[in-house]
Amino acid sequence: MPRLSPQFKQDYLNIPIGGISIDTQTGDSSVAWGATPPPGLTGLTLLNLATNILYNCALNASGETAGTLSIMASYASFPPIAGGSLVDLKWIGFFGFNAMAVYPAFFLLYVSRERRSSVQAKQLSNGLSDPIGLWLSHLLWDSIFGVIIATIVVIVFATVSNQFYGLGLFWVVLVLYGIVGALFSYCFSLFTSSPLAAFVAVAGYQIIMFVLYVSGYLLNLTYAETSQASQIITSIHFTLSILSPVASVVSSLDDCLRHAEFAGQLRSAFVSVNLFSLLCDGSTQVTTSTLGDIMRHGGPIAYFFVYCFVLLGILVWADSRSIVPRRFLKTHEQQVRLDENLTANEISRQDVTREAKAVVQSSDALRVLHVTKSFDGSRVVDDVSFGVSKHVIFAMLEPNGAGKTMTFNMIRGDVVPDTGDVMIKGVSVVNSPWNARLALGVCPQFTAIDAQLTVREHLLIYGRLKGLARGAELDANVESLMVATSLDIHVGRLASQLSGGNQRKLALAIALIGNPSVVLVDEFSTGIDAKMKRDMWGTLRNVAMGKAVVITIHSMEEASPLANKVGIISKKMLVIGTEELAARYAMYQVHFSCRTREDAVRAQVLMSRIPGARRDAI
Repeated sequence: MPRLSPQFKQDYLNIPIGGISIDTQTGDSSVAWGATPPPGLTGLTLLNLATNILYNCALNASGETAGTLSIMASYASFPPIAGGSLVDLKWIGFFGFNAMAVYPAFFLLYVSRERRSSVQAKQLSNGLSDPIGLWLSHLLWDSIFGVIIATIVVIVFATVSNQFYGLGLFWVVLVLYGIVGALFSYCFSLFTSSPLAAFVAVAGYQIIMFVLYVSGYLLNLTYAETSQASQIITSIHFTLSILSPVASVVSSLDDCLRHAEFAGQLRSAFVSVNLFSLLCDGSTQVTTSTLGDIMRHGGPIAYFFVYCFVLLGILVWADSRSIVPRRFLKTHEQQVRLDENLTANEISRQDVTREAKAVVQSSDALRVLHVTKSFDGSRVVDDVSFGVSKHVIFAMLEPNGAGKTMTFNMIRGDVVPDTGDVMIKGVSVVNSPWNARLALGVCPQFTAIDAQLTVREHLLIYGRLKGLARGAELDANVESLMVATSLDIHVGRLASQLSGGNQRKLALAIALIGNPSVVLVDEFSTGIDAKMKRDMWGTLRNVAMGKAVVITIHSMEEASPLANKVGIISKKMLVIGTEELAARYAMYQVHFSCRTREDAVRAQVLMSRIPGARRDAI
């Protein structure tokens, strides 16, 4: 076969008309042209030209030149896309659009519901010290379904058609896609407001990426120059594969179909069925071993492994931001402006000053050391210090929005203070939140329960999170707490079917299982009636022995029967003391409904019998 001239090989991009090379001695010829539409018939015209040249050479050699005829050919274009290719494209649309793009979104429904109901936060505050265990447990369960789906798909492909090959590698790609798809979906649960919104966000994003990926291939085949098509397809694949895992899985299917026209799972899917002729790269022979090449199944597999580590790292970081070194956080504290109502000239009460000095040198189980937190330049918590030792119930009073919740979040390690630190059993919450949480139990304000678990199952799970051994130790802890909180009669009942008061008791039992040294109870008696409130006060007193307990309340009425140490906080600690503080600021409100003058007189008589009673202006 004659070779094309070196000039043509170097400048072929600038010779759109193409060229021919003919060996007149042997009759061998080569034809080169740009095959990309719209040139259309250029290649066929050059081929006809070469045929006529060879024909004329043969006539000249034979001496028969008189009345020579030329070979004239007529041409007609094939349809732009073959019928079989359309079938493959419809199959790709169903497989990628309906199956691969959507099914990972189902994995986040439970995770999102668990996160929105604060169950995850409760787990992290009650024994689950390392968030990687939380996400790996979800991933382990969801991966089972990913393996099942991958196996079913490959079995169907192997059964219904002989066009697929390299199905072993394709199965690996599908399994990895199930794992990465689950992690990818979990990340959306971090910033969506509801399970439904999370599902729509993941499914919609994956579908958009699928459409962009396929559209990129189709537009490239329609408009790109042939010499640049391969490079453009490679760029499309590796770029969109960074943005979404669905691009890698669909592209792997093109290696499985045994035909060289169109076929179809984005990169891995395309490779499995040779869609867009991805397997046709010149003279390279396609074998089972070459399917692991980076441009075939190897690329999606490599992307998925990188995706796994990146996405898992994002999830772990999102649940453990408090491990960020303090040196990176100090710049924010320098930019904070003081609240106008909290000037430096304000004189602290003597009891607050004494507490702040004493807590630095104390060995209390819980020590809050000069913590400060600001948002948008406004102080939420301003230099709060206090300590709580064993056998002490510390009641923190505050109006709504006065810094109590933020103080609790800093104690739990969910929020890093701008300045100061929190010590639990001598372990810094700022520098080592995971270790500090091992000695912490939290009963949050909003009851966070798993609707699918019974009372006993809740306690068993949280007991294991606290490190209790299976068997006698765990069972003994569960039984004693159920008796102490009067939940033993509801042992097999779903937690979601309990009354509000019993759900609060369950939340307290969860906080106490494993015998933590420090217990945080946020508004323990919120939303329950007076009788249940008194019963729960007694329950709290019974189970709090030997522990440092911090509770938040809104009135001194609750502090009097519960606490032996009281503090009043409004951004900063205003006053702190022991039982005499409750006596000093004790106040009860009694509401009388007076419809007649006689009712008003009767109310005044009752008030006269209560020393110090006064009538509030209405």
